[in-house]
Amino acid sequence: MSEAQQSGIRKTVIACAIFISLVLLALINNINRPVILSNEMLREQGTFVLPRPREIASIELVDHNGELFSLENIKGVWSFLYFGFTSCPDICPVTLAVLAEVERNLRQAEDAKLYEGYQVVLITVDPDRDDIETLKQYVSNFSKRFLGVTGDNLEIASLAQQLNVAYGKVPDSTNPESYQVEHSGNIVLVNPRGHYHGFIKIPHSSQQIIDSYRTLSANF
Repeated sequence: MSEAQQSGIRKTVIACAIFISLVLLALINNINRPVILSNEMLREQGTFVLPRPREIASIELVDHNGELFSLENIKGVWSFLYFGFTSCPDICPVTLAVLAEVERNLRQAEDAKLYEGYQVVLITVDPDRDDIETLKQYVSNFSKRFLGVTGDNLEIASLAQQLNVAYGKVPDSTNPESYQVEHSGNIVLVNPRGHYHGFIKIPHSSQQIIDSYRTLSANF
């Protein structure tokens, strides 16, 4: 084999190696690229986006630090609002645990923009029993960044109605002085403009919420 032929083979092998490397690099980048879902794919996994986000009327509630909680507190970030209560026996702690797992995963992924733009707010549907201190202790069990919010019964009911969240007291048949609160399990999505953007139905998973959040953030 002549030197020219050997040189040609070497060049061909090098070119093939470079091509294979580029293909592998593109494949790795594609695997690691965040999944951006279509509206149909979002619906299939339980996330429903409103055709047109709705403005929310002025609210005056109180957070677990005793500070005013208004529309300004849900602007500039993606807010995941959950209407529940601290003595809820099942769905509330499960949902907040999933939302806390989402926060941990975002932090571990070192995606500062998504992590800093992620806000979880528990709005109590039982303000008669959920005072500020009770809320603070409860939400802190899940994350120091979570907010607990309470306020006037009518103010909470008005906000819930705007966000299509249903709830109501259910008397205890064995104890007239006791009651439970039945409520929607949906997570309400409020975009950085402070508008009602959509909701995520139960059952929830951290990956479902992260994929939805990444998609909504990317498309906003």
